[in-house]
This record gives sequence, structure tokens and C-alpha cells, in this order.
Amino acid sequence: MAVGEFRDFVIGSQTRLIKFAELLTRDLGHAEDLVQHAYAKVFASWPKLRTGHPEAYARRCIVNGHRDRWRRGAWRESPAEESGDYATCESLPEENAERDAVLRALGCLTQRERAAVALKYYYDLSTDEIALELGVTAATVRTTVFRAFAKLREDQHLAPERKKS
Repeated sequence: MAVGEFRDFVIGSQTRLIKFAELLTRDLGHAEDLVQHAYAKVFASWPKLRTGHPEAYARRCIVNGHRDRWRRGAWRESPAEESGDYATCESLPEENAERDAVLRALGCLTQRERAAVALKYYYDLSTDEIALELGVTAATVRTTVFRAFAKLREDQHLAPERKKS
């Protein structure tokens, strides 16, 4: 096994995969856990994947892992209490305000809608590629993305108007 190739793959894809997972989960800690789990699965299949598309496989593992956690619900691992030792929305620096707004907006979307939007606009995948990764038809992807953007537009209308300075 070419461990160096796998290491290079991890180094080259880690930032993208974590950002993708964070778009799905809206939680950096959970995103990092999903990416770590995906890397374990990629490593186990590395001899077959190394000449193919290991990042696509890792994205599929992330989507499936998130779906699995969502389906299993409350009986899964969860924090006992919040410590308050984390950054709040009010303490985020100005450069993170847009990121926070995007993650909040994604909160109104279903899991499938978040995955489709993230794959389309973060990874710039085609409808057919998204359909393959999500295990749905291309028509379902188009409908899902359309509905997601309708929700996002509707949510923006509900937001309070900003004061002009």
C-alpha cells in the first residue's frame, strides 16, 4: 500500500472535505468526526480507490454518515452540557460573519437539500454527478436544489431589514 499517496490525498482534501461536512452539519466538531470516519473508510479501500476518485468516495461517506447519525436520533452520543467555552455569534470576528450567515441559512433546509446545494455550489458538481453521489435521480436533484433555493429566498424575506449606514 502506498501510504505516502494516501497521506498526500488527506493533506490535499482535508480542508475541502471539512468545509463540505460543516455545510451539511452546521457543526464543526461533527464535521471533523465525519471526515475522520470517511478517511478511515477510504484508507480501508485505498488499493481500489487510489487510481479512481477517492474524494468522491469520501464525500459519499460523509453524506451517508451524516444521514445515519440523523436517522438514529437522540440515543446517539451527545454532549451532556454546554461549557460556554466556545465562540458565540456575538464574538465572531467580522470575517466570519458571512460564514455564520450561510450556516444559519442552511439550517432551514433538509439534509438532502443541504447536501445537494453544497455539492452543486461548493464542489461545482453537475446534476448527474450529484445524483450519483446522493443515490437519487437527476430530476430529484434538480427539484431538490430548486426547492432549497425557494426556501432560502423565502427565509431571506422573513429576515429583518438591515439599516443602511
